[in-house]
Amino acid sequence: MATTCSKCGQPFAVVGRYGTKSWCKPCHKENAAARRKENRAHGLCHCGVAPETGYKLCAKHRAALRTTYRTKHAVDPVWMAKRIARSKTEALELKRAAFAAYGDACACCGEARVEFLSIDHIDPATVKRGTYGRSGVGLYRMLKRAGYPAGFRVLCMNCNFARGQFGYCPHERETSGLVEVRRAG
Repeated sequence: MATTCSKCGQPFAVVGRYGTKSWCKPCHKENAAARRKENRAHGLCHCGVAPETGYKLCAKHRAALRTTYRTKHAVDPVWMAKRIARSKTEALELKRAAFAAYGDACACCGEARVEFLSIDHIDPATVKRGTYGRSGVGLYRMLKRAGYPAGFRVLCMNCNFARGQFGYCPHERETSGLVEVRRAG
């Protein structure tokens, strides 16, 4: 059985659930996409239900998304390999952007190889307060969202570790002429 779409005027075959509709499949999809977009613009889930605070989707669609991830994507090795590659690429881009914002080399010794560099919290109180108490991609993402605030610098892993463990970097002692005193025992 064929009928005419009341929206675009094109004839279409009545198949399955579209048998009771007066629109063809393309018009129906276009209308649904517009409705989802409008719902999102008003802060609603794409289905029109108000999500809980802090979420973009309602509880029903969050559960469906988790189920889809677990059943389809997590067991698909091709998808997982693509996701891992995408995550690594994103992490490297965030890391390079942070280094570009704070200096592309270690502020202490001048090391410039990305593999050895890290972000240092200049003020340890920021870590204790939990404001920026993250490391790795989580820290780079937070810094980008905050517009790369002051209080951070680029250090190589050796300088950053020495500052964290001993409170100073050996490079500073070498340049200032101080001699390191070793304890016996």
